[in-house]
Amino acid sequence: MLYSEQIERLIDLALADGVLSDKEKQVLFRKAEEEGIDLDEFEMVLNAKLFEKKQAIKQDSDSHANEGNDDQIEDSIEEGTSWFSRIKYFVLFSLIGWAICHFGSWHVVWDKKISLFQQYLATGRLNPKQEGILFDSSAILVRFNDAYYGVFKNTHFFDAPVIQWGMLIVALCLFEEAIRALFGGFFGD
Repeated sequence: MLYSEQIERLIDLALADGVLSDKEKQVLFRKAEEEGIDLDEFEMVLNAKLFEKKQAIKQDSDSHANEGNDDQIEDSIEEGTSWFSRIKYFVLFSLIGWAICHFGSWHVVWDKKISLFQQYLATGRLNPKQEGILFDSSAILVRFNDAYYGVFKNTHFFDAPVIQWGMLIVALCLFEEAIRALFGGFFGD
C-alpha cells in the first residue's frame, strides 16, 4: 500500500465505476492534503489506478461480449439444423422453383395418364404402344405404372427455347436445394 488504509479505501470506492467525478476528485485531494501527501504524486497514482480500472472494466466487457457471440453462434447453428428451419427453406426453395418453372412456361406433370393421341400430339410420332420415356424439345416425361411424371412446356410467357430451358434448369436446381434443405442441410452442406 502506498497510502493509508482510509485513502486507499476512498480511492477504491471512487474508482469502482471506472469514472472519477470532479466531486470524488476534490474529496480525494482534500484527504491526501490532510495526510501530507504530495498532490502531484497523488494525482499520478490516481490517474494510473483509474487507467487500470478502465482496462479491467474493458476486459470484462470484452469477455462478456465474446461469450454472447459464442452463444449467438451456437444458437444460429442449432437454428440451421432445426426442423422448422429445414421446412422453412424447403417451402421457400420449392415455391421459388415452382414460380420460375411456371414463368418459364414449364408445367409439372405428376401422375398424369396420357392417351396415345396425347402422346402423338406431344412427340409428333405415332406409336401403337405408349413409350416409357418421352423426351423432346417440349417435354421430359417418364412413364411409371401407366402414369407419366415430368415436365412439359407450352408458350405461356416465352417462345424462346433457350430462355425456357434455362429457367427449367434453374428451377430444377432450386428443387434439388429444397430437398437438401429438408433432409440434411443446405448450400452445399
